[in-house]
Amino acid sequence: MAAAAAGRVGAGLVTVACPRSIQGMVATGLLEATYLPLLERDGGITEKALTEVMGALEDYRVLLIGPGLGRRSRTQEFVRSLLFSLKSDGGLTVVVDADALNTLAGAPGWSGRMNVPLVLTPHPGELQRLTGRIMLIPCFMTCPPPPI
Repeated sequence: MAAAAAGRVGAGLVTVACPRSIQGMVATGLLEATYLPLLERDGGITEKALTEVMGALEDYRVLLIGPGLGRRSRTQEFVRSLLFSLKSDGGLTVVVDADALNTLAGAPGWSGRMNVPLVLTPHPGELQRLTGRIMLIPCFMTCPPPPI
């Protein structure tokens, strides 16, 4: 869904990096994208995929990571290795969402280890895990709704 949305809003070239085993399924619903099939083992993305992704990122300005990743330990290791090894000299901005946020939340001192601009998109539960604090989010609608 995230790749389709990026294409609809005019992001230009959209490349989906996903486990090799699901590329065919993803491609049937997203014909305009290009693909970077990632190495996997036991249902998780392997560390070897890191080299592939790092090499491909030289051609991109934005990386979105998180939606649909899951929480397998191998995949979390891949996410941490990728995010902590990125450098800002290439002009890359990283959008971190969903399971990538949960992975960061499990890495003590994560914010001090980041070397690229980040756009974090947490819902209140993810924000609590990232910060260790309960956040009160204002409600902009009347609860309960007024009678009609």
